[in-house]
Amino acid sequence: MTDESARSEPPATISQMHDQDWLIIVEALAAWGGDPQTVDSSAPRKGRAWDLMSTIASERGFPEGNPLKQVDDAWGAMEDTDG
Repeated sequence: MTDESARSEPPATISQMHDQDWLIIVEALAAWGGDPQTVDSSAPRKGRAWDLMSTIASERGFPEGNPLKQVDDAWGAMEDTDG
């Protein structure tokens, strides 16, 4: 279960989305799409997921290579104020 108090407000529009937001989407597409080496004509939607990841990476100007390596798992985390 997700701790709702740890979430920041979502962007009001797609144009307000941060690159890390787009990387969350890319990460979800990669998890759903599975291994790109095994995608075939019997799973066209999974191939489409990989096409969408490529388009997002290109449009957002992510460097060549694996965009999942750019995910900052700590991004947006609430700061510990008990310190």
